[in-house]
Amino acid sequence: MFPGETVKIRFEFSGLSLQTILDRLPTAKVVEKNENTSIIETEVNHGRGIVMYLLSQGSWVKVLSPQSLVDEMKEEIKKIKSYY
Repeated sequence: MFPGETVKIRFEFSGLSLQTILDRLPTAKVVEKNENTSIIETEVNHGRGIVMYLLSQGSWVKVLSPQSLVDEMKEEIKKIKSYY
């Protein structure tokens, strides 16, 4: 939908359904798991689509890398916050 270059991303997920994330991101792998969170790595097209998807998960997702995606998420969250 919003293509970009392929990039490896890493994020923390603390939501209710880890399987939903794994189903939506076919190359996703859980690389670390504890009681409340999972660290996921996957390759995606770094474009608007992945930002929109990760934001749709709300506070259940924290992007860890790459830094360019972390910065993009912060900017988008800042814009959203200004609306409220």
